[in-house]
Amino acid sequence: MYSMAEEKNSVRKKVGRPRKYASLAEKQKAIVARKLETTVQIKAFITPEARSSLNELCKKHGMSQGELLTVLIQHEKIDGEYLN
Repeated sequence: MYSMAEEKNSVRKKVGRPRKYASLAEKQKAIVARKLETTVQIKAFITPEARSSLNELCKKHGMSQGELLTVLIQHEKIDGEYLN
């Protein structure tokens, strides 16, 4: 049997999977790098009303802002009815 002092000083092995990333920042950086392999990032200034409308449309259709903008651009490219 071990005494309390011996138990405190003993090295315990961690159980479970080893960490893939050292920190959350490193994990986030890897996620962004993976996204940039298949997509591009854009920045745009829009009015608060347009932002509100964009968020409402995203909720209504269950999409992210990027997904919704992609769909709208594709429809405009095919149909040409959104900007006329």
